[in-house]
Amino acid sequence: MSRYGFKHQPVATMRVQLLLAGILCMVGVILYFIFVGPAKRTPRERKRTNTPTKRSSSTDSSWSGGGSFGRRRGRRISPSRTPTRKIADAGADGIIPEKSSRETPPEGTKKQPQDLWLKGKVLVLPDRTPLQSFSVRYARSDQKGSLWGSQTLSVPKMPSSSKTIVVKDANGAFDIKVKSGQYIVQIVAKGYKPSLPVIGRTQPAGSAFRRTFALLRSGSGVIKGRVVSGQAKKPLAGVRVVCVPAGGSRWGWSMVRFGRRPPSASQVTTTGEDGRFTFRKLSAGRYGLVIHATGHSSWSQRGIRLSDVGFQDLGDIVLNNEVGGVKGKVFGNDGKPVQGASVSGFIRGGGKSHTSFSRTNAAGEYALHNFPGGSMRLFVTHGKQGARERKMLSLKIIVGKVITKDIYFASAKGTTIKGVVTDANGAPVPKALIRVSSLSNSWRSGKYVSRSTAADDTGTYTINGIPKGRYGVSVTVKGRSSNGGVVEVAETGARHDIRLLGGGLSLTIVDKLTQKPPKDWAVAFLSWGDKGRQRLSQRAKATGKIHFENLPETSMKLVVYSTGYSTWTNANITPPSPPEVKEIKVELVSAGRFLLKLTTPDGKAPSYTMVQLLSHGKHQWIPTHVQSSGDLLIRSLPVGSAQIKIVPSGYEPLEVTIDVPAKGTGQASYQLTPKASKETKNTDGIH
Repeated sequence: MSRYGFKHQPVATMRVQLLLAGILCMVGVILYFIFVGPAKRTPRERKRTNTPTKRSSSTDSSWSGGGSFGRRRGRRISPSRTPTRKIADAGADGIIPEKSSRETPPEGTKKQPQDLWLKGKVLVLPDRTPLQSFSVRYARSDQKGSLWGSQTLSVPKMPSSSKTIVVKDANGAFDIKVKSGQYIVQIVAKGYKPSLPVIGRTQPAGSAFRRTFALLRSGSGVIKGRVVSGQAKKPLAGVRVVCVPAGGSRWGWSMVRFGRRPPSASQVTTTGEDGRFTFRKLSAGRYGLVIHATGHSSWSQRGIRLSDVGFQDLGDIVLNNEVGGVKGKVFGNDGKPVQGASVSGFIRGGGKSHTSFSRTNAAGEYALHNFPGGSMRLFVTHGKQGARERKMLSLKIIVGKVITKDIYFASAKGTTIKGVVTDANGAPVPKALIRVSSLSNSWRSGKYVSRSTAADDTGTYTINGIPKGRYGVSVTVKGRSSNGGVVEVAETGARHDIRLLGGGLSLTIVDKLTQKPPKDWAVAFLSWGDKGRQRLSQRAKATGKIHFENLPETSMKLVVYSTGYSTWTNANITPPSPPEVKEIKVELVSAGRFLLKLTTPDGKAPSYTMVQLLSHGKHQWIPTHVQSSGDLLIRSLPVGSAQIKIVPSGYEPLEVTIDVPAKGTGQASYQLTPKASKETKNTDGIH
């Protein structure tokens, strides 16, 4: 016995016991790795076990000397507790937990999907306040369409398999986690008209883009009418009619008129066998109607007013069935067909304006139909933002025919303009937007070229595919328009460096009576040289400020437009030498309104009519607005006596003096005299 009370054992016996204990420990470790370890470790961890490496730091998540134990800050942990990311742990929605920045997916493993969402915001028209309680209906869909509205007037339908989620948010926003794919979304709320279904794709978790939906309160108002064809007034059945409430997106009305996707707050119906249509349960406010029918020209009217219990019967809406069209292909500067080019047409006929839109297919083909006869303005655009090329042409639409017109941009032999944009100190100006436009050819010639691009971080820019000729250059930096000079492009191209010296003209636009900026938009146009083809334009900020910079010391014409005001013009302005700035105060005078009722011997309104105002001894074109009756409304006339020149297509020009009232709308009727047959050519004013 020892002095501690333990019984002594032979040394040999103790050695045998220690040996057996060691063997049992080794067997336990081996069994653990065979039956337990592989099930709880990823292939990457098993690979680490067989490849000993030196520990990189004391904060490493594992120590791989033998793979059986781990160490973190001196504490031993088992491999089963090591914080590893398990691919097998992904949920049914395919969402993978956040992983450590040190880890990389094993070879042969698919890239894990990220969080995807349907995002949106819901507003109430016309005050555009957020709707705080609503339901979102959504479902996967293979119907054609896009979130950006590049579809036609066809309205998608909600599948019966759609899901519904109730949303309550102070800002009217919603975020729904979904799988990748295309979805169809509709917003519904008690007391509101349901939104039109919208087709769109999912957005990444970090995306800030949200689709804005607008809902219209339900009311008791009614708008009705009947759609008929031509002079025979034959009822048109199955025609789609779109009712667009005021107060929505400023692009919404244009999208519908061009035959594209209606805004989400729009109401859509079709005519019955008798050609009649009715919109019910409309709230008080202003509305616009658009009608597109195959084989007929389009019809549109804005400003239809409804009270709380309003009723509007528009009567017979006659669609012109004497129509034609244009089709063709668009070729890029490499001589190959261009897919996705934007082609839009604009024409005035029968006392109304008509528009249509098309986008080229994979073969570069486009088609515009249902236009009345007359002169059409054709606008073609292709290329990405910051490097787009535009063409503007004039065509003659013939009733009963579809003419063919292929559009060719700069040929494959087009040259290149290169240069650097710098400031007054010679420092590069990054991200400046540079635009070149033809001076040698007007857009009516069909050879007009306009291209733009953005300078890189060093101020360097390159514009390719430019034909030989003379071009005006403009530069936009942080919303300010600057003159970039004139460049002569030879067969071998041209280098054109632009130095922005500042200076120029600084405009302050105010109402003459209130001395405050106009409540609505104001736009200034500056033109000089080359028959006025060198131009700069800029929209005023909320403060009424506009800055034109880097201008040459030459006589220029400045024109300012603003809704509700007479056109302001100064035909002789000379900017100072840079960097001096000339301050100009533009005081706008409230405009009068005047309605021109034009009649012809055959009872048909002119296909196109332009109006000029005699100002400062010169005639200047002023904007007119065609009414549903075919009359012309002029909104920008000076109050009092005004001398105007009426230039109708196919009829003799007419110079008259009118008295424009300070309040209300003045009106007068005039009989037009047809031109002689030998003079009917080139009288449309658009070529």
